[in-house]
Amino acid sequence: QLAEVRDLVATGRLPEAIRVLQRADRAADPDALLALGHLLAFGARFAEALDVFEAAARCGAGHLARLARAYTLLELDRPGLALAAFDDVLADRPDLGDAREGQALALKQLGRDAEAEVAFRLHLATIARSAELRVRNAGR
Repeated sequence: QLAEVRDLVATGRLPEAIRVLQRADRAADPDALLALGHLLAFGARFAEALDVFEAAARCGAGHLARLARAYTLLELDRPGLALAAFDDVLADRPDLGDAREGQALALKQLGRDAEAEVAFRLHLATIARSAELRVRNAGR
């Protein structure tokens, strides 16, 4: 469904890819909204990306949209809101290493270094546990 966008991105035609994803017929497509948000963020259009990730979350994109929203809040220098967003993701998905890492970054930006260190250690433990599970499941 997003093959046209993939081809535009692959050939470096990002503005065209963004226009395709902004079409009205894609306004309720969670995958298109996620792709649009990431392209906007890649272009440092963080305020627009934030709106798109929020729309994607409302359309059912789940933790991926919420995680992208949290990282976008960090980019917008809003670490307090980002921390709350990462905590929200982790409440549902404590296994997400990216959310743990974001939590640590937000805490660091807030000057809460000791808590950031704990969160970063949890991030490392989470990704190690995830890798171990992948190796175990690959052997089945």
